[in-house]
Amino acid sequence: MFLTDGLYWIDHYPLRAAVLLAAIILFAWLYVAAQRIWRRSDETRLDRLRESLERYADAEYEIRRKLNQEHAGSSHSLDVMPEEDTELAGRLLACQAAPYVSPGLREQIGVYMRRRDSSRLEPILRVMTRESGQLTDEYEALLHNAEQPGWGSSLIRLIRPALPFVLLSAGIALGIWLARDLSMLAPDTTDEYGWTVTCLIARTVSGLFSLLMLGQVLLVNRRPSRNGGLRILLALIIAALFAVHSAGLAAAPYALALQILIFPLGFWNQGRSRRSRPFAGHYELARTDGGTSSSAPLISSGSELKEEDNGSV
Repeated sequence: MFLTDGLYWIDHYPLRAAVLLAAIILFAWLYVAAQRIWRRSDETRLDRLRESLERYADAEYEIRRKLNQEHAGSSHSLDVMPEEDTELAGRLLACQAAPYVSPGLREQIGVYMRRRDSSRLEPILRVMTRESGQLTDEYEALLHNAEQPGWGSSLIRLIRPALPFVLLSAGIALGIWLARDLSMLAPDTTDEYGWTVTCLIARTVSGLFSLLMLGQVLLVNRRPSRNGGLRILLALIIAALFAVHSAGLAAAPYALALQILIFPLGFWNQGRSRRSRPFAGHYELARTDGGTSSSAPLISSGSELKEEDNGSV
């Protein structure tokens, strides 16, 4: 009975049937494509985390060996790079090029490579240990979510690939809504007609802007970051402002203007974190690297370690 009714509907409404078939094909294609893209993104992120952890581990091993040699009284002069330090330099340079190395650590390694100052190794080791622990936690969480997702995570992983089709359908619906309302307007040359058209266009643009903000939150894979929560909050606020249109068509330009005014706040949210700012002794080392006397005052190793501990809070 159901099959007969379906064939009857297709026979009498061929255009609707074609649109429905195209929608089903588009949904299936977007679902599979989105699932593949997110899976590839997770695999790429896992590879980068693994590579970073391997480079951190190699560099930490060489630093610890160097420090143990110095503590045992077998350290060499720092004026000339000893042959046994070649491996340490190579590991540090490899760590400096790691995918997820922080700007602060990269800068500290660069200073050490220019100065060959062994007093910098212990602060570098502390930063490496802290960051490698953070990367390990991120790696384990991502791997667990991919291989053993929880009850809610499993449901989200099934629903999320359908979101591109939902957002695309909503955008098409906004376009159809605009076309229908414009077709219902009688041609007129008065100011009221022009204002109505402006409001209709503003409502559509506001809706598309809201969909883009939702897409940024729901579709884009991002690593955990210091400003991630505020970025998501701003995007959700901008998207939620579409509800202002329920007050009437005249509110459309004001809702769009408010969305545009809030959007630049996301750029102010991109300041440098404490870990990416100059570390203790950075400016003094920079001055000595610039050609001044090597006896320029440097902050002691103890104060550097204290500064690193404060930065990790």
